[in-house]
Amino acid sequence: MRIAILTQPLHNNYGGLLQAYALQTVVKRMGHEVLTVDIWTVESKRDFKFYFRLFRSIGKRLILRYILGKLIVVNIWPTAKFKNIISQHTQRFINENIQTTSKIESGSNLSTISSYDFEAYIVGSDQVWRPKYSPCLTHYFLDFINENDPAKRIAYAASFGVDNWEYTQEQTIICANLAKRFNAISVREDSAIELCKKHFDVNATHVLDPTLLLNKEDYITLVEKDNVLPVKESLVIYIFDLSPSNKSIITKVSEIYGLNPFFINKNTNTSQLPYNDRIYPPVTQWLRGFMDAEFIITDSFHGTAFSILFNKPFLALGNESRGSARFNSLLKIFGLENRLINSLQELTDEQIKESINWVHVNKVLNERKAEAVRFLKDAIEKV
Repeated sequence: MRIAILTQPLHNNYGGLLQAYALQTVVKRMGHEVLTVDIWTVESKRDFKFYFRLFRSIGKRLILRYILGKLIVVNIWPTAKFKNIISQHTQRFINENIQTTSKIESGSNLSTISSYDFEAYIVGSDQVWRPKYSPCLTHYFLDFINENDPAKRIAYAASFGVDNWEYTQEQTIICANLAKRFNAISVREDSAIELCKKHFDVNATHVLDPTLLLNKEDYITLVEKDNVLPVKESLVIYIFDLSPSNKSIITKVSEIYGLNPFFINKNTNTSQLPYNDRIYPPVTQWLRGFMDAEFIITDSFHGTAFSILFNKPFLALGNESRGSARFNSLLKIFGLENRLINSLQELTDEQIKESINWVHVNKVLNERKAEAVRFLKDAIEKV
């Protein structure tokens, strides 16, 4: 069967890239011909607030550069030339490991993929159903497919990112109608089952994130193919928000275990730095960090998922604004809720040192993996 996967744009987010790789790999191993839709842009809502934030940011950068003499970049977004520089390694991973359609520059051109004659569309995973990250929300409910098109519509581990309702009334009505056309719906967070029932009046199944459908050996094979050198510092840090509280947590764990922190994404999120200092490390380098870690601290959903997959002791740092429901749901599956920390004050030495029952975790992982693969197989193959 010819199958298209529609997920968030393939850019520089390691978790986003690896979930796209994993889902495509799993479906290919079922014997299908699979392409991931190479949608390139996220079209933002450009209202008054958007332009206010844009001009405020540019103003701050101009002052820092030309009045205070700081060596920072004025552009908010990198040009195509600099985008190629900072994305050189992540783009190579995409080119080598994820088969895509031709590039689609805007959502309005999505209907052109009908020329591929796909027999099924899989939406997911990642936060494809969260308005904040999917401004053209209805695309992720396949609004570009003709209503009479017989192609199957499947949602795999689609995520709202949060457990409260963020849709407008208009979005709710449109997306509910589109959701009812799906042949099968599965969601990444357990709370999304109720959200789907309450707001779309559709049933959904709770499944694992695609990254957890592969074995750790699948990722180790990627690392070995790239000949990535081992990571010497074994307290691996993968966090987006380096707040004072998070810095204190890192220091505390570092002192208890006597380990030096290794920041996987140290400069990539520092938008003021020159582009040559913001090159995203290779995806396989990111994976190597998790492979070699003795302890991991992360505020990333996929950082947490890979800590579990590689059986590494870890702390997941919660962040309400980016969505804690994702962490709660994932950790609850494995009985690891106590690994989620929301502040330095609630973290104890005993919690840091507490061992994890990996035998139990791996048993649950294998059971849930089998259920998820069965859901996907049935959704694709059942008439």
